[in-house]
Amino acid sequence: MERTIAATLFAALVVTAAAGAASAQPANEPAAKSGESAGVSRAERMEKWSDRLHKRFDAEDKNSDGVLDRTEAEARLGKAFDKRDKNHDGALDAQEIKAITDRAAGRAGKGAKVLQARLNRADADHDGKVTRQEFLATMPPWFVRADADKDEKVTKQELDAFIAKRGNKAGAAKGGSDKDDD
Repeated sequence: MERTIAATLFAALVVTAAAGAASAQPANEPAAKSGESAGVSRAERMEKWSDRLHKRFDAEDKNSDGVLDRTEAEARLGKAFDKRDKNHDGALDAQEIKAITDRAAGRAGKGAKVLQARLNRADADHDGKVTRQEFLATMPPWFVRADADKDEKVTKQELDAFIAKRGNKAGAAKGGSDKDDD
């Protein structure tokens, strides 16, 4: 179970790296570690993060039923894996993993370290490669945490409750880390 959750964290960051390439901040990272960053308040960052999660939810909810199930979320993970598996051998090898972490290192924050740790945990058989199966066995951390009843589905209500809880935690922590919620 711990390995699955850890692997989930890896996949989410890899997907975030692809989605967030156009922005200076990773796609689903709600806030910087300290209270203020570049003149943007924590509340403003949380609002942007919330908007990104809602947009992601809507985009991944292919049947528009207001419920994001594991199959719908895995579709995005599969596309993210295929994009990064440059030699199309069904596994992310050391060279492909280095390219992913190098890209993350180019952005602000500690994304590269977090990503490398996630990649290491996702490698369930510890062979130095992350197979498509290992990759798809993971779910984005926000999905795992928002799934309050652990039925491998996230409803809009669960998503809203998760966002509200994260916002309350962030406000209470005053600079605490909001990592791993992409």
